[in-house]
Amino acid sequence: MDPSEDWSRIHNVDQRARAVIVTHDAIEPADAAAPGPRARRTVIDGGRVEVRQRGSGSEAFEADTSTVVWPMSRAVAEAFCDATQRWKTSEGARGTARDDGRGRTRAETCALAKELVITPDTRVIEVGAGIGLLGIVLARIGAKRSTITDDNVRLLSENVSASGGSRAECKRLRWASPTSANASEWDAVQAFVETYVRENDGERPHLIVGTDVMYSQSRATCRALASTIAALADDDTVIIIGFEDRGDWGQVAHFFEHAETCGLRGEADPFGEDDDDWLLIRLSKRGDSKSP
Repeated sequence: MDPSEDWSRIHNVDQRARAVIVTHDAIEPADAAAPGPRARRTVIDGGRVEVRQRGSGSEAFEADTSTVVWPMSRAVAEAFCDATQRWKTSEGARGTARDDGRGRTRAETCALAKELVITPDTRVIEVGAGIGLLGIVLARIGAKRSTITDDNVRLLSENVSASGGSRAECKRLRWASPTSANASEWDAVQAFVETYVRENDGERPHLIVGTDVMYSQSRATCRALASTIAALADDDTVIIIGFEDRGDWGQVAHFFEHAETCGLRGEADPFGEDDDDWLLIRLSKRGDSKSP
C-alpha cells in the first residue's frame, strides 16, 4: 500500500508502529543504566534515536494520553538536528566559545537556541512531551541537560531511561495557572521551578520546547500552558512551540492572549516547505518581537 493512502500514517508518521526512529549524523552515542539492582552502564549507539509508542492497536494504549508520536515532534526534532549539525561543522562551534575555557555566556547559548542550535551548555525543558521523542533527541545531539516533562510519565520514563542517556531526565509536570480551580496545582508548578533552579546552578532553562501541545484545548488549558511556561522562563529563555492546525486556529489566538498576560511576546512563522498548516512559535519574556 502507498504510505500516503495508509490511514495509520499522518505526514508519513506511523502511529501504529511499535517504535519511532529518528536517524541523523548529529545524534551522539550515549550511556544508559540497565534496569535492576546491579545496574551496569550500557552504550547507546549514535546516529539514531528509537522510542517506543503504544498506538490504538496496542493492548497498552491509553485513550486521551500521549502514547503515540505526532508529526510535529519528529519534524522539529529533525530541524534541531539539521541546525545543530551545520553549527558543529562550521566555525560557529569554535568561534562563539570563550577563550578562557568557561564555555559560552547565557546570552550566547540562548541566541543559538533561537536558531535551533543545541550546544554543550544548553539546558532544555520539554513540556507536554508525550513519548519524549523531541526532548530525547535534544539530549542526544549535545544538550547539557534535557528535562522532559508531561503529566502522564509512564511510557515517557521508560523511553527516557532506554534512549535518553545520562543527560536526559523525566519529570512529572502538570500545567497550571494562578487561577486554577485547585490551588495546589499552581503550588506544584512553583515548587517544580524552585527545584529545577536549585538543581541547575541557580539558572532557568536556556530553551523551552513543546510540540502539539495545543489541540482543541479549553481556554483554561491554554492559560495553564502559558502560565507554566512563563514560570519556567526568565528574560533570556527561548521558547519554541510547534503547532499543527487541525481546524482549530482559534487555539493560537487563545494561547497568545494568555501568553501576553503572562509577559510573553513572540511570533508564529510557517514551518516546513510543504504544509501551510504548520507553525513554529517563538516566544520570550523580552518582547523583542511582535505578537500576531
